[in-house]
Amino acid sequence: MSSHAEIANTNDTVKNELIFDRKHDHYQLAYVGWQGDKRIFGPVMHFDIIDGKIWIQYNGTEESVAERLVEMGVPTSDRTHLVSLE
Repeated sequence: MSSHAEIANTNDTVKNELIFDRKHDHYQLAYVGWQGDKRIFGPVMHFDIIDGKIWIQYNGTEESVAERLVEMGVPTSDRTHLVSLE
């Protein structure tokens, strides 16, 4: 998620915002800011850890997050999809 935030396209008025709630195991990347007079806010990615498993709640990117997790060494048994655009 952090590496995606570094490469995501934003401009001077719309920023990437990483939101990590380690106490409750919620992790999100969102776009936040202004585009002219229009307010921009929206999730790009949202993951939760529930009962020791990674839940891909939302993936608004073209990247296959599930495949990336496997490449990073996360066993298939430790990840689950709830809602995914993959």
